[in-house]
Amino acid sequence: MIKENIQACLTTDFTGRNILCLDSVDSSNNRLLSMADSVPEGYTVTAEEQTAGKGRRGRSWVADKGSSILASVLFRPRVKPGILSFITSVAAISITRAIADETG
Repeated sequence: MIKENIQACLTTDFTGRNILCLDSVDSSNNRLLSMADSVPEGYTVTAEEQTAGKGRRGRSWVADKGSSILASVLFRPRVKPGILSFITSVAAISITRAIADETG
């Protein structure tokens, strides 16, 4: 994954404009969380491989190199906490539709 290639395809104002691309990471969420106080909103961590991620309900999320799209994006939404799970679901559906549109 080359940072410049990703950024060249973006039409966003801030999401992914600051990006860390890794070959391997224990968890993209953990890496981003450790940096959250020092990076801007929209900062993105991507990886080719994830060795110790966590999914919903504490499930393990391990992904072999090249098998998945692995990315965590820092957002600081100004909404009530109960709405956050809906934002994640809407984002997941939007990403799925965008991939389907691009790849058929």
